[in-house]
Amino acid sequence: VGQPPRRLSLPSNITALAARCAAGRPADAALFAAAGAPFSVEDLQGTLTWVAHDAGLSRPGEISVETLRHTCFAWLVRQGLKLGELPRVGGALAPSVLASYAVFSPPGAGLSLEQIASAHPALATVA
Repeated sequence: VGQPPRRLSLPSNITALAARCAAGRPADAALFAAAGAPFSVEDLQGTLTWVAHDAGLSRPGEISVETLRHTCFAWLVRQGLKLGELPRVGGALAPSVLASYAVFSPPGAGLSLEQIASAHPALATVA
């Protein structure tokens, strides 16, 4: 059984920012690219590190792709997101990874992605 395609809803200010970043690029071009090639994980990590450094964070080297993914997943699950919904956000995930987020889940039946706020409030100030 194949995974359904990921569908992400972003606040309008983030989509506007992404549109500005992608201006003049073909519709199928990667948002983050250098010399026409999509960023590698190492490129993204390097970008996160220098952005965190320039923002004045005390330990910019601790900001990683994995840390941001974990923070996002934990925030979604704390809102009550069903663990089975995480692959819609992060792609295919091992059952052990999904299960590891159970500690963040509030009591009661889980909610679908459409029933929670999928964009972190901190993103409201970006644009």
